[in-house]
Amino acid sequence: MSITKNKIKNYYALDPKKLYDIIQKRTDELFESMPELMALSQSNWEKMSVQLYEWLEWFKMAYEHVTLSSKDMWDDEYFLTFVWTQNINKKLQKYLVEEFVPRRMKFKTKSKVIVDKKSLIWNQNEYANYNEHSHESLIIDHPSFTLSNEIVIHGKDEVSVMMYWEDDVSALIIKSSTLHNALKSIFMLIRDTYPKNTAQKNKISHHKICKK
Repeated sequence: MSITKNKIKNYYALDPKKLYDIIQKRTDELFESMPELMALSQSNWEKMSVQLYEWLEWFKMAYEHVTLSSKDMWDDEYFLTFVWTQNINKKLQKYLVEEFVPRRMKFKTKSKVIVDKKSLIWNQNEYANYNEHSHESLIIDHPSFTLSNEIVIHGKDEVSVMMYWEDDVSALIIKSSTLHNALKSIFMLIRDTYPKNTAQKNKISHHKICKK
């Protein structure tokens, strides 16, 4: 302890018992606050995080992140992907078809995809065709089902939104177990309830269009 007298600071020893009482009091206060501190810590741990990737080169980094997230997935888990690529940026499609697809095929984690049929018919989109033929795909032909991007449910708790129109090349990676689980549930519900005979008919129809 110290006191200042006539601008001179004087120090003296504190009674050890008093020092112990002060430490004990602070310790008791810490333990009383522990539940609140633990709850705050857990809340921060579960807090959603969002990363935005703009421009083509950053967009490539986002796809790389999604692919590498397979290391956090079990062997029997899949990438779950909604695909709609009608007006895809030409430079981006070149990257996806020539660079991304060959590298993606080397990863053991498989994909299940739900494809909007319009993506396959309009402009004979190569990337959409890759998703249909290389993965376990479900083709949906319905006026109410219209996407404008690609949505990937991946990793343990991540969802990525890929926006690749001519004038909007960007990606959003969201880390949220709540959102991840909700979209996973919606994806599986669509796959389990969409009429299988309709999906097969759509696929046959698409192959006929490709041959023309």
